[in-house]
Formats: sequence, C-alpha cells, structure tokens
Amino acid sequence: FWKALKIYLNRHKFANAETTDLQKVFEETSGRNLDWFFRQWVYSAGFPQIEIQPVYNPATKTLTLTVTQTQKTEGNSPNAYVLPLEVEIQTAGGAQIEKLEINRRTQNFSVQLKDKPDNLVFDKSSKLPLVNVKAKAIAISNVQR
Repeated sequence: FWKALKIYLNRHKFANAETTDLQKVFEETSGRNLDWFFRQWVYSAGFPQIEIQPVYNPATKTLTLTVTQTQKTEGNSPNAYVLPLEVEIQTAGGAQIEKLEINRRTQNFSVQLKDKPDNLVFDKSSKLPLVNVKAKAIAISNVQR
C-alpha cells in the first residue's frame, strides 16, 4: 500500500491525476488486477450491510455462520460485495480467528470447534471501516448428524 502510494505521488507530482492512474499504480505494485476492487469501492454507490446468523450444533461441535448481504442493490450498487471478514470465536478453551471470504449475497461457513462458542467478535481490528455488521445471538441446533 505505502509503496504504491509513494510511486503514485512521485509519478504524478505537480500534475493532474485520475483515479485510473491510482488503480494502475496499485496493480503494478501488487501484480494483481484490481478492477473488481475499484468497481466496488470507488465507482459504486453504497456499502456492504451484513447480517450474520450463527448456529452451533453441540452434537457435531460445528458452528455454522449464515452471512447475508442486505444492502439495497439499486443503481450501481453491487449485488454482492467481495470482502474478507475476520471472526474471533471465543470459547471456554480460548479464542480462535477464522477468516471468511465473502463473495456472494448469501453464503454459509462451517467451523469445527472444540468447545461451545460463548461470544463472536467480527472485524475486531476494524479493517473494514465501511461495513455494517449485525450479528444475531448464537442459536443452538438440536439437529443430530
């Protein structure tokens, strides 16, 4: 990030620059195509609004997180944002961090646990400043597998 900014500032010092110039430098520096990122975060309206329904199955010791993006999809707002979301799962035995790669309107993630989850903390490091995350209370499933 900082390397790309330095190149961008030096390359366009005392000149006019456009967003496409910034994108080009970030792509050169990272070696990745960042069209999706700029389309979603720069050229689109709105921001991700996420609801999470956690369900724990004590029989299988599995936590299932149903992640739903609820933002309106009118205008040029994406139907589904692509974003990483970290969740800290706190149990009596300690905490574990899971990294979720969200890329659809609704998706499920399953996490195997050693103990029943007591608390979930989403985006603890505040890496996603423009995301509204609402999580429901952890439900306990009585379904045997």
